[in-house]
Amino acid sequence: MDVNVAGAKRAYDDVLILPIHGSYLTIPILEEAKGKTVSDYEGLFRPNGKDYLAKVMNGELVAIFALVQGAFQPKDSSLMPTDERFCSSIENRWVEKLFSEMKSQ
Repeated sequence: MDVNVAGAKRAYDDVLILPIHGSYLTIPILEEAKGKTVSDYEGLFRPNGKDYLAKVMNGELVAIFALVQGAFQPKDSSLMPTDERFCSSIENRWVEKLFSEMKSQ
């Protein structure tokens, strides 16, 4: 199935997220890094042989972002409304539109 609604594809199919730029996705592992990007931090570096980006803070090495080659999200049909709720919503919109058109005449 070809789904073009952002985020909805996962309701119908498994999704593999791959990096668009570079070789890795950056996944926040520090609570304060959630919702931020690598460019929000100065002084990040990748320690030799490690799969994370870190920064020295208060004299300690702190891992900020994990580096992964991809992320797998399994299909989750609970993201979409049930058939009954979907049909009810369409029916309600059709009735609302009909009444709206009748009022405007």
